[in-house]
Amino acid sequence: MAVHSFCLRTLVRATLATALSLAIAGPASAQQGMPNTRNMTCAEVQSLVARSSGVVLATGPNTFDRYVANVRYCTGAEQIKPEWVPTKSGTCYVGGGTCWDPTTLYGSR
Repeated sequence: MAVHSFCLRTLVRATLATALSLAIAGPASAQQGMPNTRNMTCAEVQSLVARSSGVVLATGPNTFDRYVANVRYCTGAEQIKPEWVPTKSGTCYVGGGTCWDPTTLYGSR
């Protein structure tokens, strides 16, 4: 039961984050998919994360994650794990990170 609740909570959070990032990015971006860090400069990635409560960014052809600027956008016992992503200007610190639960072995993934 606890695993089901955890999976459901994670799915709902990811769905809401994706919907929010698409609403912020606008209709043109929604048609092309989520923002891809490899097509952005480091400054563009940092700006997008800073002005969003949480944004889902593609970091490769089949990889993506939700990035936040502040721990207040995480839930419960989650903390921010600093993250670096590939950009067209090189590897970039996103100016925040991903939410993860330090009480589990691998976080909330």
